[in-house]
Amino acid sequence: MAKYRTNRTKRLREKLVKHLHEAGPKSSRELLDYYNRVSRLGTTMNSLSNVLSKDPRFIVVDTIRVSQSTSGRYDMLVWGLAGEEE
Repeated sequence: MAKYRTNRTKRLREKLVKHLHEAGPKSSRELLDYYNRVSRLGTTMNSLSNVLSKDPRFIVVDTIRVSQSTSGRYDMLVWGLAGEEE
C-alpha cells in the first residue's frame, strides 16, 4: 500500500507565500503563471485554488472582472497574505 504524503503541496505554498510577501496581492492567474514559470513541474488552476482557499495564510483581497472573447466575462479573485492587510 502506498504511503500518503501529507505535505504534497508544501513547496507550492511556500513559494506563493514568498512571492506574495515580495510582490503584494496578485490574481489567481498571475500566481499560476508565476509558479509554472519558476517551478519545474508546475501546477494546475484547480490545485492552486484549493491551496489558496484552504490555507489560512491566504486571504481574498479583491475581485476583478475578466473578459475574454471565447468564454465571456467572469470574476477572478485577488489574493494576499493574512498578516498584511492595509
